[in-house]
Amino acid sequence: MERKLEFVAWSCLTVWLVLASIGGGTLLYWACVIGAFLTGFMTIVVYQAMKWSDEIRREAPTQRAEPVATVMDKTPWHHHDEPIKFKVDKRLTGATVIDAPLQDCVSYVCRDYVEWFYYAVGAHPAFLNEIKVILRQCIINFSTRAKDAEWTPFFTKRVPDEFASHLRLYRQAQERASREKDRAGGGGGGGGGGGGG
Repeated sequence: MERKLEFVAWSCLTVWLVLASIGGGTLLYWACVIGAFLTGFMTIVVYQAMKWSDEIRREAPTQRAEPVATVMDKTPWHHHDEPIKFKVDKRLTGATVIDAPLQDCVSYVCRDYVEWFYYAVGAHPAFLNEIKVILRQCIINFSTRAKDAEWTPFFTKRVPDEFASHLRLYRQAQERASREKDRAGGGGGGGGGGGGG
């Protein structure tokens, strides 16, 4: 409650000092000048954008009206008759039980996010293959680093220590909050009881 009152008091003091030093008329004048400038600037930007879009629409009316799917079918690399085959290394982690689901995940990510997003630009198969290669390389690097890590000390010493430290800090914070709450509640009641006795 005190902080809200302090904030309101400082805010009122700041507004009063600004108005007293600059003056209400000057402040209103500069607000109007800045508003007029921003209005003029936005008007020019919108006018230029409309002018450029009209020029583009007049120059290329067929490209704008044609759906993306038909444009993609006309591209030279997008033929369903001759699919391009890329050499793919299926090994990611070295364990076939894990590699198959990871390969599926990479395929799903490329299908659902990369292809969907880049079809508007042009989904060249080489580009999609490079994205898959990059994702696979990230998984290989992660699995190599994970194999080199010493997991036993991590799970037997570090994780329990971090968990215990977290619990200790949480309990200390709870105790501090309850003490401050008791002090705030008890401070007002203690003064009234002392005056009566």
